[in-house]
Amino acid sequence: MIGYRFSLCWIMMLSILLVACQKDSSASINQNKIKPLGENLKRIKHSKVLRVGMEPAELPWAFYAVETNETTGYEVDLAYLLAKELGADLGAEIKVEIVPGDWHQLPDHLRQNKIDVIGNAWTPTEETQDISWTRPYHKWSLVVATRLDSPYQILDDIKDKKVGRYDDPVSKAYFYSLGFQSVSTYANGYAGIDDLLAGKIEAFIYDSAFLLYHAKQTQKFRLIPSSLREEGYHYGVRQSEPDLFNKIDQIVIKMKASPSYKKIMIKWFGDAK
Repeated sequence: MIGYRFSLCWIMMLSILLVACQKDSSASINQNKIKPLGENLKRIKHSKVLRVGMEPAELPWAFYAVETNETTGYEVDLAYLLAKELGADLGAEIKVEIVPGDWHQLPDHLRQNKIDVIGNAWTPTEETQDISWTRPYHKWSLVVATRLDSPYQILDDIKDKKVGRYDDPVSKAYFYSLGFQSVSTYANGYAGIDDLLAGKIEAFIYDSAFLLYHAKQTQKFRLIPSSLREEGYHYGVRQSEPDLFNKIDQIVIKMKASPSYKKIMIKWFGDAK
């Protein structure tokens, strides 16, 4: 009888331990479940729209054509690829809404919740430290354009010449550290190239994406071999939206490794770099 009671006690103790283990296991499983979507991700999934801020003013980045009522550019193509990958992660077909705005004002538009993402050739600055920036989705550098008939072959040839640069806070301090003596600033790349071709400046220093694209398209100017400053374009997301930021940051990795990304680079620049 004693042996029976002893065995019964052991059985009861084992049952209690088994139930406790099952509870611990269930708790562990619940802890490993996918966390709920952040508010902005919920809105994007529900509305099926990703609002991307751009200034549609210059190719190859983004340009709005009044005649066709279309915005084209490689940044636009990349935004559609980004939305496609985001939709695949969220289980929804996400469309892109290009929200136009002045390039310098895009960070404010993000802070004011007018857009979800800054997606227009942005490199982080000291003034935008309150924004979360993804890993770079495209590399760029400052390059030097000069006329086809100019005698300049290297950077030192133009140090004492009148040159132009884009009025960009990212490159301003760096530009003057190079020792140029006569500098004109321009609000956009087109104005700089126009003055270059008109002989008002001897060289124009600007973003490699713009100058490589237009040198190929126009055949009216050439590039002096140089790479003055290498940077990257990053997507900007509000710091209050870590879920959306993490999604987009991981999507950038997939995008850059995808055949679709390479096709976009070849379409606009002639190579997959």
